[in-house]
Amino acid sequence: MNIKINGEDIAIYPDVSESIFYKLMSMLVYNNIQMNRERTNSGAGRSQCYGIVHKRGLPDGISRNNVSQPHIWEELQNIAKHLPVPDGWTSVQLNQDYVCMRHYDSGNIGSSCIVSFGCYEGGELVIEENQFNTRLKPIVANFTKLEHFVKPLNGTKFSLVYFKCADRKEVKVSIKKTKKKTADDYKKYYDESKMFNVLPAVEHLGKERLWPDVEIVNNAWWSGAVRIPKRAKDKTA
Repeated sequence: MNIKINGEDIAIYPDVSESIFYKLMSMLVYNNIQMNRERTNSGAGRSQCYGIVHKRGLPDGISRNNVSQPHIWEELQNIAKHLPVPDGWTSVQLNQDYVCMRHYDSGNIGSSCIVSFGCYEGGELVIEENQFNTRLKPIVANFTKLEHFVKPLNGTKFSLVYFKCADRKEVKVSIKKTKKKTADDYKKYYDESKMFNVLPAVEHLGKERLWPDVEIVNNAWWSGAVRIPKRAKDKTA
């Protein structure tokens, strides 16, 4: 479905299968996405970029996340094959529970593709006061010309934004050149026997985390609410 907002085209695609995100979820469930306090345009939050990124005082280049987490970068490329990503995309913003402020995208060229997944309620994308649910539903638009923000949410929401990074003329390295992971690295983050086990994700940095009971039709990844108590502090530390 295509609509127009302020003269700009918004393409809303049919739902994709949740299964295309299972492998990525099995990686992310063991670790929070790192906090990013440098997104002054849209606000601080758990949000990291992979692929080509802007670097202060340097030519645009490969994100350090590609080197430190090649397994995630590889899976982001695999997921892209199932989404209406923009031609020539170079970068992916990976967000967790990120309630961004009102903003226009900067440093992007043309349209971006956004989609979300996980166990949550709320967190709608608002584009120029028009509200959209992006859970498993890709939306493609030129967010450099459309003001947007995300509403508050409960639960755990992951979202992906595929886009083309502006000004790549100085880039001299292919985005596909990433560190090759070993079999041991693969097993560390992806164990088929625990693929849908969300329990490790509720225990982070000694803090208590509640997974709300959210009813999601045909959701094989989540099926209830769990509370994990705080871990006892190590008095010997």
